[in-house]
Amino acid sequence: MSMLVSVIGIVECLSPGKATIRFMKRSGRNFMWPSKPDIQDVLVSEILCRISGKPVAVSKTRFNFEASDSVDVILENLGDD
Repeated sequence: MSMLVSVIGIVECLSPGKATIRFMKRSGRNFMWPSKPDIQDVLVSEILCRISGKPVAVSKTRFNFEASDSVDVILENLGDD
């Protein structure tokens, strides 16, 4: 059984078929860097979309992304965890 998990991160390294991603942690409709870096290798085929534009700082530790269909779809997939 496959489970859809949507998170936002920055691609640190890209190689054929896989990407090393530094993931952000969700905080409501905002995102933040976790205190301990969450860096993982994922298959490129598992990347849902590319978000263009830079995150906007909401505070020193929280970020939001400009309104876009991609971000809205990701947040809908995350649900109300």
